[in-house]
Amino acid sequence: MGLYQWLFKYLWLYGLVEPKTGDSFFYEFSHLDTACFEKFLELFSQAYSNEIHIIQLDNGRAHLGLDLSIPDNIILLFQPPYCQ
Repeated sequence: MGLYQWLFKYLWLYGLVEPKTGDSFFYEFSHLDTACFEKFLELFSQAYSNEIHIIQLDNGRAHLGLDLSIPDNIILLFQPPYCQ
């Protein structure tokens, strides 16, 4: 018997779904942080640049970064803590 360090590959799946139509937009990222979330918003904004989007979010740390830059066609709507 010997020691073995298991290697795991993992990723974070960022996604948005339009409730009425079921249309979706997903991207895989290496981290769950403000930088990746900002890039995700940028990609979404570019893909759907001709519309204004309201995105409902929890109060996760990645969503609340002080240096987060939000595209002009996106409005972030944060749900109250412990909301069901």
